Amino acid sequence: MVWKPKEKELTAEEAIALAKRDLAPFWIGSEPLLAAVRGADQRVSLYPLHPDFEKRSWLVFTLDAASFASESAMIHAAEWHRRYANLDLGFLAFFKAGYQFMASAQALEPVIKRHSLAFPAALDGGGMFQEAFGNLAGPLPQLSLLSEKRRVFEFGAGDWKSSGELALQKFLRSRDPGLPLPPIFVPADVQEVVDLARVDFGVRALASKIVVQFSGNWTREQDRVTTSDPEATVKFRSPGAFVSILAQSAANTETESVRISIELGEGDPVFDDAAGEDLVREEDGTTGLRFTRAEVKHALSNLPARHREVRLRFPDADRLPASIYSVLFGEASTK
Repeated sequence: MVWKPKEKELTAEEAIALAKRDLAPFWIGSEPLLAAVRGADQRVSLYPLHPDFEKRSWLVFTLDAASFASESAMIHAAEWHRRYANLDLGFLAFFKAGYQFMASAQALEPVIKRHSLAFPAALDGGGMFQEAFGNLAGPLPQLSLLSEKRRVFEFGAGDWKSSGELALQKFLRSRDPGLPLPPIFVPADVQEVVDLARVDFGVRALASKIVVQFSGNWTREQDRVTTSDPEATVKFRSPGAFVSILAQSAANTETESVRISIELGEGDPVFDDAAGEDLVREEDGTTGLRFTRAEVKHALSNLPARHREVRLRFPDADRLPASIYSVLFGEASTK
């Protein structure tokens, strides 16, 4: 038997410092503020890592970066933060880490920049924060309000938009009955989209009712497919009017973007009325998206039903290989 010295029991301060160090790569916008810990009873509990955390109330969003519904939630989150952050209300966003490239919070930089999220965010790698908020397997987004060591309210994907801000204003007025508050936020210049379907690629992808046809040479990896074949194509029919693509350059460069050309029907470029906000028109007349790091980009919007046959091409793949993780399909929200 080999003698081992007894390990020193950590003080509370030492345990917090250790947790902050271990969690730092998964937070952006602040030092780690919360830890999710699974107890002996297998329940997940939240532990504040900052002494002043429980002195404030916190509005918490649980999101999926590859989701139209979560994108809608981020539009509202940015506006609610502008409206209410000065009322001693903290804001947090936890993002589901559904892809291997989400190994650190740096992967969140594109989505945070796109939606101007000016508050802390973190990756929920093991889904433990989502579980702690009581939504282990439910659809996202989810909205929760924490105050005085309890959850004041929580709303799931189906009702956060219609009820969330009303509940928040009710809570704020419970602390200050005469508090003047703005009308409920309704985005004026943004087309909100609901999720219809998502096709994931890679070895672990689940079966989908949407038929996707590949041609050319492809390498299937854990959560993506990659091609260096300039003749490769991906073809599908979109079930909705909106199409977004999660992809990235597979080349070892951050200075040159990979091009994914997008055609409709029998090879036509995308017409202006169906162009998503990230679609670019190249000098050769083709239309498509450009990627460097992994992120979701909006390819098609308000696509008429008769023009939903879509083909992706990769004309520069022999020089700049491309990887695709997912294709998102959506429809305009009617709410």
